[in-house]
Amino acid sequence: MSIQLSVSIVLSCLIAEEGVRAPSYELDETLVEASLIPSSDKEFKQGGETRFAREDIANSTATSVLDFLQDEAGLPFNSIYGNSRSGAPVWRGFAGARRTLLLVDGLPRNRPDLATMDWGSLSLPAIESLSLRPGGGTVRYGSGALGGVIAIQSREPDDEAELKLSGASGNDGARSAQLALSLPGEELSLTVNAESDETNGFREHGFRTDQSIRVGLATSSEGWASSSLSFLAAESEFANPGGLSYEQFRDTPRANAGYVNGFEELYQSEISRRELGYTLRLRPGHADWNHQLVARAMREERLIDQGGFYADNSLNTFQGELVSKFQGAKLRLEAGLRWKVEALDFTSYADIERTSPLQEAELSRSTGGLFVIAERALGERWLVRQGLGVEGYLLKGDSAGDSEASSFSESDERLNWATESALEFNDGEDLRAWLRYEQVYRAPLLDEIAGYQGYLLQVPFNAGLRPEEGHRFELGGEFGRESLRLGGLIYGTWLEDEIAFHDELNRNLSATRRVGADLWFGYEEEHWSLNARYGWVEAELLDGPFSGGELPLVPTHTLSGGVEVKPIEELTLATNVSYQTEAWQGDDFENTLTRVPARVLVGVSARWKFSENCTIRASISNLLDENYASYAAAGQFYPGAGRQWLVGASYEF
Repeated sequence: MSIQLSVSIVLSCLIAEEGVRAPSYELDETLVEASLIPSSDKEFKQGGETRFAREDIANSTATSVLDFLQDEAGLPFNSIYGNSRSGAPVWRGFAGARRTLLLVDGLPRNRPDLATMDWGSLSLPAIESLSLRPGGGTVRYGSGALGGVIAIQSREPDDEAELKLSGASGNDGARSAQLALSLPGEELSLTVNAESDETNGFREHGFRTDQSIRVGLATSSEGWASSSLSFLAAESEFANPGGLSYEQFRDTPRANAGYVNGFEELYQSEISRRELGYTLRLRPGHADWNHQLVARAMREERLIDQGGFYADNSLNTFQGELVSKFQGAKLRLEAGLRWKVEALDFTSYADIERTSPLQEAELSRSTGGLFVIAERALGERWLVRQGLGVEGYLLKGDSAGDSEASSFSESDERLNWATESALEFNDGEDLRAWLRYEQVYRAPLLDEIAGYQGYLLQVPFNAGLRPEEGHRFELGGEFGRESLRLGGLIYGTWLEDEIAFHDELNRNLSATRRVGADLWFGYEEEHWSLNARYGWVEAELLDGPFSGGELPLVPTHTLSGGVEVKPIEELTLATNVSYQTEAWQGDDFENTLTRVPARVLVGVSARWKFSENCTIRASISNLLDENYASYAAAGQFYPGAGRQWLVGASYEF
């Protein structure tokens, strides 16, 4: 069925094109093909920041944001589901969603609990730009940016009306369809992006389905004021095939652990999300000043059936920020305030029919922050930067359960400070260099403090859990000339009171140290390009019961790269390779369990610009069918997907 659908997609593109074009045609000579190395639309900014424009995303064969981040940006992920719609990045010695911030249209998308980032509602065609900002960002964005920031900006209206239809199909029941519509107007513009994606999964009972639609309205940006309004609706349903023993992972990676436990049809969840966003931009009479208000309201509902654990999880979020910027000849100022109110209602049940509640909890967290950042030019080549941020939160929790361990009525409040300083050199042509320092922090999440969601803690409400606080430095440089770009940096992050789960409680386990280096290289010619990125990090605990041990899930070495070849203007062939060394299991602070094995993943892809309107794509991920673990903890291994192929086409009207 998958093969038939893939063939029909390609044939439909060819037939449609045949019907609208003349018998002979000319290739579009004005087509701009993006490369894998930095260009004017995709360039390295502070500390190795990488930016991808809409054209880079459109020219990729990736079908999900997570796939794009792994293949194009070389960012490793771990996941218990083994698919490209869920997972958490492994970045700068931090593994997991709690220390990497996901921004969508300037506002954080992370949940207030330990739930893994869900990428299912993020459609690639709906993205205008995507940036990776490694390292901190605590002054500007607040808690959760220790490892880095992934910033996504939603698609903006085109200059001309455009309708693009895309479809793809592959093995293991993979199918996707996408629609992107842009209707510009003098006063009001409309964008619509819709997507449907499904897969049976690499493993037995590993299916996932995602549907989303985003509608955006934007006023003209010609005057002193402009605004935009967006609405997002998304639905996801996915199964959890469970963890395997090391022997099962090695011998039968497609197996479903549920068959052993007898709950094979119950390990699945549903997510429903609704979002309403608004942005107002003001450029008053003075050209050096501009102001922006961004606000978003979101409701997310999760229906959880996980092999005997049945729960409903509803999260309501209202957040926003108001930012003013000044841009002068020698001075740049940015100041603002941000706020976020999160209310989570949770109910667990003894039965799948949800007639016998076990625990009912209501938790809320209100957060407010202020920041100011100043940059001053010192002559023509030097720049100094200073920032200060403060953020406070109030957490309230009430829970009524069937035991003392699941009942509490408590509150907690904290105030955290962050600073940053930087000295940068830029010769205006080829060379950039920087030295940066940050005072950073991360506030505890809801279920790091409160015992609910099936994980009852030794202390039902652990108000004594302290925020992680520490320091970070970075020294780096970058050189770029014509077709060549290369750079490197060294960094260090020291944290006090790092939080980890141990002995049935989230604890301020230890002081930690992460010291590492990143190197990147890119070269581009007319018909080919090459890029590579290497990362090294030593992450260890400095004191406490596991002093001297390595932090779990952090590979010491990572390497990624790719080659792109264009034998003719309309055909692009590419390959990418990623490698990471072995790492300790997720909770193995003693460093005694079997390690998560090292892995090498190879992917190949092809893109054929059949005509001005029609593009055909094909890709194979994990070409060598490597058997690897995407995540492991407590002796349970979660296999990643084996060899996956996709064939698809897109047509622009």
